[in-house]
Amino acid sequence: MQVHIGGFDFRDFSLGFELIKGMLEKYPRLKEVRMDIHERLRDEDADSFGKCPNLEKIKIRGVSVSFVKRLLERLPNLRELTVIATGRFAAGDAGSFGQCPELKKVWIGRWQDISFIDKLLGSLPKLKELTIVATGKFAEGNADSFGQCPGLEKVWIDGERQNISFVKELLKMLPKLKELKINVGEQFTEDDAGSFGQCPGLERVRIDGPPAQRISFVKELLRQLPEIKDLRIRVDEELDESVGEVFRESSKLQHLVVTGCLMPGFLKSVLRPQAPPQVSPLKQLTVNETNDSQPPSAEDEEAVEAAKARGVMVRF
Repeated sequence: MQVHIGGFDFRDFSLGFELIKGMLEKYPRLKEVRMDIHERLRDEDADSFGKCPNLEKIKIRGVSVSFVKRLLERLPNLRELTVIATGRFAAGDAGSFGQCPELKKVWIGRWQDISFIDKLLGSLPKLKELTIVATGKFAEGNADSFGQCPGLEKVWIDGERQNISFVKELLKMLPKLKELKINVGEQFTEDDAGSFGQCPGLERVRIDGPPAQRISFVKELLRQLPEIKDLRIRVDEELDESVGEVFRESSKLQHLVVTGCLMPGFLKSVLRPQAPPQVSPLKQLTVNETNDSQPPSAEDEEAVEAAKARGVMVRF
């Protein structure tokens, strides 16, 4: 059973919480709750969620760290948690997450300290997906904490730009990784792409910057990741016909978001169907143009129209 609690304007907070509490009491077998309220819940209000001991998924925002800790104590069967608390978690708070040993997906909004993230990973050995915002740079040794969750398949780290040395160690620790989003402050080299090959199942990669990445790295990255379906990246070279060929040769790439200086010939190249079988796996192409970009050629425009006729979504 699933109930979506949300979309209410709780101007009278007492009435608002009574409504939520009533639903929790009415549906003790509830498995999922989503709440987006604009008033702070008291810590003791978390006790009401204990009336639904089978809750597996909860999405909540606007609550205190102490509320979250008390909530976790009452939901031992929780599997997925999305939370935006009003403050930062301390390293010592990570143990509260360990009271939910079945947690597999954790999404924590707002900036969090590296020390908390380290302890969090150590508390959740079954974790498969982590989305978090880091306040500082991870050291190479911090990758060991991620290694405590060998089943991690999705890691999205927003916030500070991370060092490439950490990213390489992280990839070494997570051979089952399928999705990676990372903000880096350096350019990868062509040799660095080999580290991604340690995660052969990677299907979705988003590398944010600045800086932009060299096309030599991108080419080797795609070669190392034969299963990649979704790539978002900034390129430091002109997006011309030869660069288009680099992306087109990726046999399973379905979604591409690329930022760079668009030049005539790129769209025609990247959108041209592969031969054989004269089809392209690409389903969506987004080009974020920089200031020096040039207008597409007539051949580019023809290629765009032909791609759209095949059902490809093209934005530039």
